Amino acid sequence: MKIIINIDDKLSVDNVSTIIAEKLRQENIPFTFEFESYSKEYIEWERELLSRPIIIGDIAIKVQTVRNKHFKLLDNCDTENKIVLEIEPSNCFGVGTHATTQMCIKALKKHLPEKTKVLDVGCGSGILSIVSLLYGALSAYGIDIDSASVKGARNNAMLNGVADKFIVEQGNLIEGVTDKYDVVVANLLTDPLKELIPNLKNCLAENGIVIISGIIDFRKNEVEELINNDFDIVEQTKTDNWCCYVLKIK
Repeated sequence: MKIIINIDDKLSVDNVSTIIAEKLRQENIPFTFEFESYSKEYIEWERELLSRPIIIGDIAIKVQTVRNKHFKLLDNCDTENKIVLEIEPSNCFGVGTHATTQMCIKALKKHLPEKTKVLDVGCGSGILSIVSLLYGALSAYGIDIDSASVKGARNNAMLNGVADKFIVEQGNLIEGVTDKYDVVVANLLTDPLKELIPNLKNCLAENGIVIISGIIDFRKNEVEELINNDFDIVEQTKTDNWCCYVLKIK
């Protein structure tokens, strides 16, 4: 079998590997990825990218990694009137470089009601919960299947002074969630989203909204078929090869 994937040469290694993985999942082909080491070119690219804050609207994200910890992250950058976050990613997804994270942040800025309860499914580094709290949410509850992400998200909440409003626990999607939330955000990949979407209405408060991202463009039809059963699409955005949706119950 031959699979052809068109890839922008400006995409990062992580982004390219995710696109390939999604295509293999779509074709039901078993696979594993192994990276022996990062190239010198990749390390230089990461250092350049993360040696300055990531600006997403009124958010400025300082990313602390082992390889960039000696650099002054705010040099030569105007962060006046910005909300500054500090993120230590460890092995967690979600530091602001990926298009899916950026689209979710923009959607939160535009659609997050005041004084709301937020559920962050697959919270990774906790960045979307922390952004929600800094934007005025009353509380956030994060869930991630990975224990390292749970630990990292708690640490990031403390770094940004919102630990008292953020609870994060280990779990699979929304299993065991009994509360209702005004906003549910899920930045996942297509397969877990397909499992999650039919159950989302069970944890959504009246007039609540859902923000989902992590959908590669060539698999969006699979997701939209499930969305259309229970939700109206309020907004759809696309960056690079990735899609983001804002939804409301029909």
